Amino acid sequence: MVRKELEKEYEVLSELGRGGMAIVFKAKETELDREVAIKVLPFSLAFDKEFVERFQREARTSAKLEHPNIIPIYRVGKSGRVIYFVMKFLRGKPLSSVLAARGAGLPPAEIRRVLADVCRALAYAHKSGIVHRDIKPDNIMFDEHGHAVVTDFGIAKAASGGKLTGTGMSIGTPHYMSPEQAKAQALDGRSDIYSLGVVGAEERRAPAIDGSAMVASVVKETERPPSSTPISSSAFWKRCSGSFAIIFLTISKSWRCSGLSSGGVGSSSMMCL
Repeated sequence: MVRKELEKEYEVLSELGRGGMAIVFKAKETELDREVAIKVLPFSLAFDKEFVERFQREARTSAKLEHPNIIPIYRVGKSGRVIYFVMKFLRGKPLSSVLAARGAGLPPAEIRRVLADVCRALAYAHKSGIVHRDIKPDNIMFDEHGHAVVTDFGIAKAASGGKLTGTGMSIGTPHYMSPEQAKAQALDGRSDIYSLGVVGAEERRAPAIDGSAMVASVVKETERPPSSTPISSSAFWKRCSGSFAIIFLTISKSWRCSGLSSGGVGSSSMMCL
């Protein structure tokens, strides 16, 4: 059905992947003779008003973000039962595939590059009032130059916008959720910083706890009183030890207070790697 509905403008070549939210195809845009990726709402969800709204909101939100570390959106469209948007085709693999292939984790220099790229993307989005809400290795891709690119702002929520979910509901991937997101509390960019810290732990193959046990362990940490040593002090940075410093920084909301764009946790943590 997808091929038939889009055949006038796109030649669908293959399926790249699918999840609960959408199916992604590799295609060729005939008019411009270029490869693109097309994200399509599964037909089983096409008549679900809430899912359609979330899908269209993803396209609108992502299309407004113009940054080298955020995947660009070319077009949003609907043809028959096919609701879709067209985005840049990235030739690299997602971070999750890279980590699975390496097995032993990434070297510190590579971790630093990935986290710095993602931090730049998130700082830009947060400055625009947009929280990603689902930062994880599957949503961090690599382009042909090896730069990390953040994808899937499908559950992103403009800080000033309204909710698309009911009261008490949280959307995201539990393993990477911040405690405040797991509790379905109001979110800002600090939640993304936390999720990026969990990604950093996986890049370094730090021990991780799954599911509810993880949430329980971090809630205890986040409810501790703020440290008496300022994050900006040289004494704090002298105590930083390798890539695990970013995990310590991002796990506690008190350390996430300054956000990314102000030169706080997000940018300073890069110095500790």
